[in-house]
Amino acid sequence: MEIIRKVLFQIFIFMKRRFDKILSFAYYIKKEKLNPKNIYRMYKARGQIKSLNLFDEDYYLNEYSDVRNSDINPLDHYIYHGWMEGRTPSKLFDGDYYLERNPDVKESKVNPLVHYVLYGKEEGRFPNHHAKINSPHIINKKLQRRIKNLEKSLSQSNNYLQNMKEEIEENNQLHRTEIENFEKKLNLINSVLHDVIEGYNKKKLCPTCDTEIIAFLPFGVNPRPNAQCPNCGSLERHRATYIFLKENTSIFKENIKLLHLAPEKIFYDIFRNQENINYLTADLNDKPPRVMEKMDIQDIQYPDNTFDFIYCSHVLEHVPDDRKALDELYRVLKPNGKAIFLVPLDRSIDKTLEDPSYNTPALRLKHYAQSDHLRLYGPDFTNRLEDVGFKILTDHIEFSEDMDKEDLKRYGIDKGITFFYCVKPG
Repeated sequence: MEIIRKVLFQIFIFMKRRFDKILSFAYYIKKEKLNPKNIYRMYKARGQIKSLNLFDEDYYLNEYSDVRNSDINPLDHYIYHGWMEGRTPSKLFDGDYYLERNPDVKESKVNPLVHYVLYGKEEGRFPNHHAKINSPHIINKKLQRRIKNLEKSLSQSNNYLQNMKEEIEENNQLHRTEIENFEKKLNLINSVLHDVIEGYNKKKLCPTCDTEIIAFLPFGVNPRPNAQCPNCGSLERHRATYIFLKENTSIFKENIKLLHLAPEKIFYDIFRNQENINYLTADLNDKPPRVMEKMDIQDIQYPDNTFDFIYCSHVLEHVPDDRKALDELYRVLKPNGKAIFLVPLDRSIDKTLEDPSYNTPALRLKHYAQSDHLRLYGPDFTNRLEDVGFKILTDHIEFSEDMDKEDLKRYGIDKGITFFYCVKPG
């Protein structure tokens, strides 16, 4: 018997809801005077209001008990009567605020909630005072005031880390990995916070994508501050090289045939959109879509004097016979053709470090700073370029020293990065 009562009650509730919907539909059809366009607009608005939870029936009935005693659906009441009486549909939407902030809506005499869901939300208008003060523009102003609190929290975190490290070292050596991971994250936060603070006074500019930003992001196994553009992903070497190419070469002006080895996405996107460049990308590993052709630069299958310009960045340190590769690149470059070479270079050593006994990833990582490198170049790298016939026109050190210190900081360029701009004498 109890089960039957429950079933009947559920049926009653279902039928009541269906009946209420029918009454509501009939009500706003009547209010819209059978105008199909207005009926559809109101149908769409009601759906949006419900999906965004901008009308709270319980809130409305509790606030306005007279509506509870009427025969009108609460939402219909607000749409056709309540808004004109200054009533509020929920805690998420303030009709009076919306009308005061938007005189055009007030003048049109359209229900503010209906206008917001159909037009105002997409136009970036605010549904209430709290939404405005939490907008990105206002938050940015608040963020600067909170930086000091973040710095204080960071200092406390550092102290906590130190205390935690000492305690764990004393009690359990197995937690060392956890400490190291926490320390890395903390260093990363510290680096980002430093960049953000710097950026409030002087914004950074990425020359490769022409984007003004608060700060460049940290990047690398041991994160470097001001390294990576958050928009295009460019690193220090990309930005330095791009500025040099734009200001000191004719690569973007004259019709040229360009060979780009191991193409980075940053320059791939730039070069392939230049109408003056006959562009070819190549790599030992076939990696479409950026790699157009598989190529071993120790044995290039192109005739002499084919290319006007060669761009070779962080490739030679991976090649078994880099001298043979340089000889091949020199061969396929036209007389008076130009080339740019970038390699990891350590100026603290006298000559290039290259030992065949360093033949495991672990040994290469230890001696060459990366597990897939076959050597660590020293200042004598210039000899390898000149031995095959290249004449060095300039390098990054000369270029960066000519730049204003503030520009280096603004563009996120590190003086330690080296590239070599060369010519094949005619």
